[in-house]
Amino acid sequence: MLVRLWFRRDAGSLRPERGEPMPRRLLFVCHGNILRSAFASALIGTLRERGDAPPDTISVSAGTHAIDGRAADPRGVRVALELGVPLVQHRATLISADLIDAADLVLVMDRVNEAEILARFPVSRTKVQRLAAYLSNPAGGDIADPYGGDEESVRAAFGRIEQAVRGLLAAE
Repeated sequence: MLVRLWFRRDAGSLRPERGEPMPRRLLFVCHGNILRSAFASALIGTLRERGDAPPDTISVSAGTHAIDGRAADPRGVRVALELGVPLVQHRATLISADLIDAADLVLVMDRVNEAEILARFPVSRTKVQRLAAYLSNPAGGDIADPYGGDEESVRAAFGRIEQAVRGLLAAE
């Protein structure tokens, strides 16, 4: 069943139809919540402040294996700052049922995150999507984890995240 769900998501069949309102309570999820999901959530906040995202959009982030209170990766802080997104105040949060329940849309970075969320929180099935589905060219449907890479891999991941977030906002 999970494989069928992945194929449907890869084909874009679970994206909101044009004209449907974008959910306003967004939860971004990755593994450790110190790079990808942290940046995606902070980016929404920055875009909202600039008037490029609806003012009532609430964005939070969490990790499937996050260590609560851990600071954002220093490489991510530097790259996010280059993009005008403050990440220095970010502290990691472990995913919880409360966060899932409060979200209108749960945006995961890759298939592993998706599988873990669906296994641990099966009631979330209707609101979990991969963020990469909002890229013009999803290239496999994942936004790779740059944790083991260099600053260039962080820059590449953040670039894909920014494109996907803008695609999400444009889907409204």
